[in-house]
Amino acid sequence: IAAMEEAKANGLGATIFKGRLVDIASIKQAEVIVRQSEMISGA
Repeated sequence: IAAMEEAKANGLGATIFKGRLVDIASIKQAEVIVRQSEMISGA
């Protein structure tokens, strides 16, 4: 998520992280998973 935030700050719509293309759709999906994990763990 941090890699994509940096890319957005630089005006990019996608970036490469650990050899994989990461775009807005991937980040939105990751954010949902993180929120669900936090809800389950009670964070």
